[in-house]
Amino acid sequence: GAEGATWEVFYRRVRERHAEVDSDEEARQAFKALDRSCNGFLSLSDVRASFREAVPNIPSTVVEQVFFELDNDRDGRLSYNTFRAMWHASA
Repeated sequence: GAEGATWEVFYRRVRERHAEVDSDEEARQAFKALDRSCNGFLSLSDVRASFREAVPNIPSTVVEQVFFELDNDRDGRLSYNTFRAMWHASA
């Protein structure tokens, strides 16, 4: 009946909310791992080093292209919010 439908809606919304939290926590942990200088942003050298470990044969020009595509304000840094948006868009 209606009670079952209400529970299903509630359950689905709770699961969706937990999925967002889990995804945010994954993004936060990934960002912390990439932030080798522990300064709260990702520099090009942070990203290069991480790519070198994960994908050793990737050309540095590709890494730079990815970095500068994400660096919207052209300050040479990727903020957590920028990284998080990219993380969620890739999920």
